[in-house]
Amino acid sequence: MLKFTLYLTVLLLSLMACNAETTSYKEKQQHIQFKPHAPVEMAFSLPAKIKVDEELAVQITFKSDVDVEDIIVKFHTNSNLKFVSEKKYHLGMQPSFQSNTLVVTVIPQNEGLFYINVSATLVNNGKHQTRSFAIPVNVGNVQTKLKINGVQQDSTSGGIISMPAVETAE
Repeated sequence: MLKFTLYLTVLLLSLMACNAETTSYKEKQQHIQFKPHAPVEMAFSLPAKIKVDEELAVQITFKSDVDVEDIIVKFHTNSNLKFVSEKKYHLGMQPSFQSNTLVVTVIPQNEGLFYINVSATLVNNGKHQTRSFAIPVNVGNVQTKLKINGVQQDSTSGGIISMPAVETAE
């Protein structure tokens, strides 16, 4: 019985010591919360009227919240927006909060609502972190086309069906 009591006492003391070390370790850690995307912001400006087959210059500004070794910016669209300018840019080493402005030129091929998809990749200490953006390009007079005969239309004149959800109690 004495051996069992001694064994139990040693076991409890060692468990208490482990718990004390974990508590002090938790107190020393700093809690830093990161967003799940790259710390980069984008702003853009478009003209009010955009016409088919006329060059459209889109001014895009990037700003990173941290110092980075490089910012790689890639653009892509579907066939409704023809790219005239480059589709990939390297902005190089950037201190935090420095603004960089790019001018991207596209030629709209059709009327409708289309998107320029942008991905900005930050390179820091050899690690890449990317954030995606979309720039809406409203070509022509799309606002009046959105509802025809009471049916809502998308940019390709396809009908959008809206089905409201109904909750039932069981």
